[in-house]
Amino acid sequence: MKTRLALLLASWALVANTIAAQKPEPSPERFGYISDPPPSESRVLRKGPVAPLEEDRLKYASFLSQSGTGLVRLLPRWTISNAPQSPAPESRPWGPRDFGINGGGSYFSFYYRTHEYGRGSDIELNRRALGPDVKFYGDHDELRLDLKSYEGVPSEATFSVGFAGADYGMMTDLGDVPLESINADHASLEFLLKYRPPRPEPQARCEARRFYAGVAADGRLYKRRLPIKTGDTYLLRSIVYDRYDVLVAIQVVRQESDGSVTIAWKLLKKFDRTELERVEHLNQNTLICPPG
Repeated sequence: MKTRLALLLASWALVANTIAAQKPEPSPERFGYISDPPPSESRVLRKGPVAPLEEDRLKYASFLSQSGTGLVRLLPRWTISNAPQSPAPESRPWGPRDFGINGGGSYFSFYYRTHEYGRGSDIELNRRALGPDVKFYGDHDELRLDLKSYEGVPSEATFSVGFAGADYGMMTDLGDVPLESINADHASLEFLLKYRPPRPEPQARCEARRFYAGVAADGRLYKRRLPIKTGDTYLLRSIVYDRYDVLVAIQVVRQESDGSVTIAWKLLKKFDRTELERVEHLNQNTLICPPG
């Protein structure tokens, strides 16, 4: 009797294991997974939701013939407020795989040359709708902005740098300066070239706060978030701890009615990466940073 029962249980276990083996594994992309490092995109995409317009590709053809350059379209990460009296705007980012891209096309890494968010990104396009009327579709955690309802709606657009962990960076707006004129010897790069990120995590967190507030140096203002002006050229340094550290120049080519922004970019320098000296259980709420 015991032998027969043991054989029966063994048969059930075999059948269960066979069924489990035949069950397809969920796709990694379903959970926003990307490889490490992520695959690089072409310097100028020609198809898809983040491909620049053909007229922009033609206009910048001579510039794009140089190495270390590219043309990128960013889709907006909208910030909205459902009521004008609400003091705190409510953020509704894209879903993890909207348009088949981690981060919904709102981010870009100049180091990896990809829109995919998750292994280090250097720039984010954020756009805040001005006005109380907001439309969504979907349910609960699948809630999405109705893009068409935003076409032509007044909004404020900003670039930002530094998104995960202790990563941070800084930008400055050079104004109407030709992107082609910016090179590694340009006088405007002095502060960004000499800056050295700290290794201890508490100091790194304090530096992120400092640049969020704004740092004045060499007659310029350096911040982690800046308003977007069509035609202006910006300098951006992005410090992604344990991975990379880059300095780029970007120029705003156009802003579309759907909120997207196209930028031309030039990679100016790759610094040695900085290894972060992490502090276990660091409480940022009690972290005291030096003034200034």
